[in-house]
Amino acid sequence: MMGDRLDFLVVGAGPAGAVFASRAAQRGYRVAVVEAVRPGWKVCGGAIPALYEEQVGRVPREAIVSEIRRFRVYLDGELLWEREGPLWGYLLDKAKFLELILGDVQVYNGRVFDFEKRRVQGLDLKWDRLVVAAGPLAPGYHGDRIYAVQALYRGSFEPETIEIYFDSRLVGYYWVFALDEKTARVGVGGYGSPGEFLSMLEVFARGLRAEPLEHPKGSYLNIGGASLETIRGDTIIVGEAAGYVYPVTGEGIRPAALSAAYTLGVVEGDRESRKKLELLARSINLQRKLLDFVKNASPEARARFLRRMGGELAMRVALGDMPAYARVLSLLPSRLASLISKLLPR
Repeated sequence: MMGDRLDFLVVGAGPAGAVFASRAAQRGYRVAVVEAVRPGWKVCGGAIPALYEEQVGRVPREAIVSEIRRFRVYLDGELLWEREGPLWGYLLDKAKFLELILGDVQVYNGRVFDFEKRRVQGLDLKWDRLVVAAGPLAPGYHGDRIYAVQALYRGSFEPETIEIYFDSRLVGYYWVFALDEKTARVGVGGYGSPGEFLSMLEVFARGLRAEPLEHPKGSYLNIGGASLETIRGDTIIVGEAAGYVYPVTGEGIRPAALSAAYTLGVVEGDRESRKKLELLARSINLQRKLLDFVKNASPEARARFLRRMGGELAMRVALGDMPAYARVLSLLPSRLASLISKLLPR
C-alpha cells in the first residue's frame, strides 16, 4: 500500500481504531493503521458486556477467555450486591480481539506517528483524512485522567465471576476478573499516583492470598467526558482520544468502538449516526457529572450514596442506561439533580 494514497490513515490499533479501520475497509475505503506500541497494550480488565454484541457487533469467539455469569460488588469489605444467572458478558484476550477485528487491514506495528510533522516515521504514506485513535497518547487532550494498575495473579478464584471492591476512601475501585479457578486479572484504578496504586495492589492481592504471575502494568485513562468535536477539517478523533470512556467505571472498549462506528457514519453524512453519537456522548457526560459528585463527596457520603443506589441501579448506570440516570436523581443533592435532569433526553 506504500505509495498509494489512502482515504484514511488511522493512528492507534485499539478498539476505536480497529473498528473504524475495519468498517471503513468493508465499505471500500483505502485504509491503513499505524500502531506505536502493540494492539491491546493498555491496562484493561478485558471485560465487555453482552450488550456489545447488540450495539456494535459479534464478539469473535476465538477472543473470548471466559463468559461472565456472576457479578459481586463490595463496599468497605461488605457484600453490597450479587447477581448470578444469564450471561452478563465476556472476558477477552484483548490483543486477539483487536487482531480479529482488524482482519486483513494493513497495520504497521512499531511505527510512531509524529503529530507535529504529520508523518509516520520510516514510512512514505499519503492520506486524505487522519483518524486519531491513540487513546491517552493522543495530543491535545486536557481533561481529567485516572491511573490504573493490573497484573495476572495465581490463587483460588471463582470462574465466570467478576468482583468489584469499592473503598469509600478511594475515588476508584479494585477488581478481580477470574479467568479460571486458578488465575485472575487483579487491579486497582482511580485518582492517585502510580506508586500509590502499585502499593495498594500489592496489599489487596495479599488479602486475596494471590501471587503475581507478572509484574503489574499501569497506564492513564482519559475520563474527562466525551466531545462532539470529533471532526476537525481533515482530522477525525475517535475513542478515548475524544473522551469516549465511561468515567465512573472506566469502561472503554464498548464506548470507544461505538464512537468509531458512529463517527464513520457522520463522515458519510448519515444523520442517524450523528444522533447516536450525540446520545452516547450525553450518556458519558451524565456519568461524568456523577463522578464529580463522588469525587468531591466525603468518604461517608460516597458510602451512603452507593448503599442507597443499590446494585441493580448501579449496574444500569454503569452501562450508560438513560432511564437509570433519571432514577438516580432523587439520591443526589438538589442542585446536581437539577443539572443532570436538564441533560436527560426529553
